[in-house]
Amino acid sequence: MKDLSAARQDAAAANERAEAADGLMRAFQQQLMARTQQVAAWQAALAEMEERESTARQQLAEAQDRCGELEMRARQAERVAATAQLRLERLLEEADRERQQQQQGAVAEGEQRGQEGGRGADQELAAEEGRARRAAAAAAAAQEELSRNRSALEMLGRNHDRLHEQLAELRTKVRARCAHKPT
Repeated sequence: MKDLSAARQDAAAANERAEAADGLMRAFQQQLMARTQQVAAWQAALAEMEERESTARQQLAEAQDRCGELEMRARQAERVAATAQLRLERLLEEADRERQQQQQGAVAEGEQRGQEGGRGADQELAAEEGRARRAAAAAAAAQEELSRNRSALEMLGRNHDRLHEQLAELRTKVRARCAHKPT
């Protein structure tokens, strides 16, 4: 009987230990599930941040391309304006020479031709002035657009840097969580 009683006590103690072990195992499994869910959430956030970073990189590259195109257009507009300015100056010089010739008392026929040529030169001069003004306006508009795009590019760069920093922080947190994950 003593053996039976001792065996029952041993069985009861073993049963209590088994129940305690089961309780610890359930607590461990719950904790493991909670951590697994946290890691999954962090990994989802990491994937989202990586996607946002990729989008930001693409936007940054597109903005840099647009900025390069605008710089090229601005340089072209400046060259057109400079060429128009040179042509305008040349026409002004020609018109001044013709007027000086007229003032020096050219012959009547020469005067008549000079006046006709002067009128043609005046018309050509007015047309060149108009082209020069339009070219200068186009150059100014291109410069303004270039300035706006550079500002937008700088803002995109700052946003990209911020996203990159957030992504690095998130990766560090995910790695830390994964390192502490019980196996």
